[in-house]
Amino acid sequence: MDRPDDHAVAVAAVEGEQAPRIVGVGPAAGALRAAAGNWVYEAHSTDYQRAGALRALVEDGFAILKVGPALTFVFREAVLALEAIEREWLAGRKDCVLSDVRATIEAAMLERPEHWRDHYQGGEGDRGLARLFSYSDRIRYYWPRPEVQLALGRLFANLSGQPMPPGLVSQYLPSQHAAVRTGEISCSPEALIRHKIQEVTRSYSLACDPQASSHRAAAFEAAEFLMDYLKTRAPFWKLEEREGRASAWVEARAEDDERFERWR
Repeated sequence: MDRPDDHAVAVAAVEGEQAPRIVGVGPAAGALRAAAGNWVYEAHSTDYQRAGALRALVEDGFAILKVGPALTFVFREAVLALEAIEREWLAGRKDCVLSDVRATIEAAMLERPEHWRDHYQGGEGDRGLARLFSYSDRIRYYWPRPEVQLALGRLFANLSGQPMPPGLVSQYLPSQHAAVRTGEISCSPEALIRHKIQEVTRSYSLACDPQASSHRAAAFEAAEFLMDYLKTRAPFWKLEEREGRASAWVEARAEDDERFERWR
């Protein structure tokens, strides 16, 4: 089979490492669909595209939509939002050591600059801004670092001891706050981050299966039921290892039983 002309496809998500910008996906020529046959095409770098553009790619023969930095980009957004909540809420308390996630990951990037040094130029102010907020998201290579993982663990622990102030969650994570209010998710750091990432992955799910959009609410409701059932009816034991404190078994919570009752 002859390969379609290179100019038949215009696919680019982030153009240029030095000054990244989002480039919209253009439609593939009809010749691609006609020539596709049994071939499967991958759309490389579909990050930051609108849902309609992703659907157009699928219709034009791209069965695989590759996404990467867009997911870690929103992970970073959620983590820094949680750190802002932590600082607003807990700064100044003698019984709390703040996580300093942002400062920790900045120090890690400066100590080991090989993942970003050749990608960002300009003065130190420009490079510092790019390290944290660039669409190319070179920060993603530093989340596994032990000191960064330790800071993340402290952030999650600080925000899990008692309910976060809803006004602060609304300020920094408004979409997730709305999902908490409707009972779609809990107000835990993990649930808030997961929901933030799912805002991106949901566009890909709908692009690959547009029929799913009409059943989306029912699917989410079914997943909620399963989680509520497992939390209250399945025999799980969870042991928490706590920094500086003795390990402890996680006890069942009354609110989990209350949530399950809504399914009766």
